[in-house]
Amino acid sequence: MVVTCIAQVTDQFFLVTEFDGVEIRIHISAQLAAILKALGVPSCE
Repeated sequence: MVVTCIAQVTDQFFLVTEFDGVEIRIHISAQLAAILKALGVPSCE
């Protein structure tokens, strides 16, 4: 499982990953999203 990007929907954040060809979105906090972005995880376009 590889995290591909961070999606923002209004004021909520999700880790977006793909597993066996199925897109999976995992809800995360804004603080965790900021930390992951600082570590180099890109935002979804």
